[in-house]
Amino acid sequence: MIASVLPAAPVVRAQSDVATLLEQARAAEKTGDYQAAERVYFQALALAPGNLETLKRLGILQQTELKFGESIESFKKLLAHEAQYPEVNFFLGVSYTTPPVPVLPRAGAPGCWPDRGSHLATEPRSS
Repeated sequence: MIASVLPAAPVVRAQSDVATLLEQARAAEKTGDYQAAERVYFQALALAPGNLETLKRLGILQQTELKFGESIESFKKLLAHEAQYPEVNFFLGVSYTTPPVPVLPRAGAPGCWPDRGSHLATEPRSS
């Protein structure tokens, strides 16, 4: 009987480690440290490559970072294992239908119009 329990121990430990990593990733997301969260999700996937919840959360994070191509890859990997995993088809659709976000030059960059109203703070008021 003990022999039947022992082989499962490493699996339980890996699940525990993945759960801890998912908590760490969520904490990093809450503080806006998306790069750290992404690194932690990849660590979790290294421990448990088939963990569907990790793939889902990674894909959602990639959407948050506007990395739609990468999020599509994450969602497709997940759906290849379980085609009806909760909410993933919705998130995949969002990644496919979200238009690319233009990268706008920062204010004051060469060729940009000055900020509207920026002159108001430096000019004296006329009565």
